[in-house]
Amino acid sequence: MRKAFPEVLQLITVLVFAGILRMAYPGFSEFKADEARLYLLAYELASGKQIPLQGIGSSIGLPNFPLSTWIYALPIWLWRHPYAPTFFTGLLNTFAVLSCWLFARRYWGVRTATLSAFFFAVSPWAVIFSRKIWAQNLLPLFALGWAITAVITFTAGRRRAALCHGLLLGIIPQIHFSGLALLPISIVTAIICRRR
Repeated sequence: MRKAFPEVLQLITVLVFAGILRMAYPGFSEFKADEARLYLLAYELASGKQIPLQGIGSSIGLPNFPLSTWIYALPIWLWRHPYAPTFFTGLLNTFAVLSCWLFARRYWGVRTATLSAFFFAVSPWAVIFSRKIWAQNLLPLFALGWAITAVITFTAGRRRAALCHGLLLGIIPQIHFSGLALLPISIVTAIICRRR
């Protein structure tokens, strides 16, 4: 019991740091053309005007898939204000810090979990991108889910984890194209583990 208390206290401290850095002073968050376009598409879905069939344009000229727009419509449906998706991004990224802790705690212990979650919580780039309404800023939580289900799938061979892993492999690239980088990792790992 005494050992568990400091562990919980450390986790709460890290999560409080993560939450404050990601959600305090939302008016300081950058809100320019890309953020406004994504907000507008999500707002139109949340208000029932239309269902977006594609997301905002990407830097390579192709439109993104609409999934990020649909995800951002959830907080906007609850509160029709630009702060809603900003807080939502910060909240998801705070949960990503928690997921990092849970993942590291399971496989490498409390010390590693606390350090990795702390460095994730205070990382300047992780904080900056956790405060902006961009499709790729939704990825950390989903990517951690992908990593956790990959380890469970390929080490323990659990079918439910494999199903979740496959589902996340389908979802993540639809949030942002950069998620396609995870596909070859899963394929190669599956081939190696199948041979073993």
